[in-house]
Amino acid sequence: AEPEDCGMSLGRGLAPLAFASNCLVDQFDRPVAGFTGICFDSIDLNSKISKRRSLETVIHEFAHILGVNAADMPYFRDSITGEPFTPRPIQKQSVECVDGKTRIIEMPSNNTVREYWTDKGEHVFEVVTERVAQVARNQFNCSKMMGAKLENQPTRIDACFGSHWEHRHYN
Repeated sequence: AEPEDCGMSLGRGLAPLAFASNCLVDQFDRPVAGFTGICFDSIDLNSKISKRRSLETVIHEFAHILGVNAADMPYFRDSITGEPFTPRPIQKQSVECVDGKTRIIEMPSNNTVREYWTDKGEHVFEVVTERVAQVARNQFNCSKMMGAKLENQPTRIDACFGSHWEHRHYN
């Protein structure tokens, strides 16, 4: 990765270990090409722990290439029918983001990502596709779960919600 990419702040005083995204999709919105940047200054090749963490990071980044990121959620499809969850053409809309700012984004339909506020006033976005909801229900042995929460901080400057599962629940 370029030094300026590795030195960018994530808004928490941290620089990334790596970053990735897809850059080409097929006619069914499936990623067919992507890129990743690895920040080698963060890796101590003499350390077994650092090597293991680096491998885990690369695997994590490949998940982003395969579509696990906020920008790709409007393009999710039903795995049985192949139909898009969010109607086409995707319309941009004004959304209040988890950081309190309002942005114009391609927001996934509410059968893909649900937005709500908790009783404590926390602004939440969660993935609510049937498959993700079932995995979350199984993970927590809770049949009432509607989906899996996303982190409450955008990972990109133009995003409204995160591209990672909520760390407090899924780490």
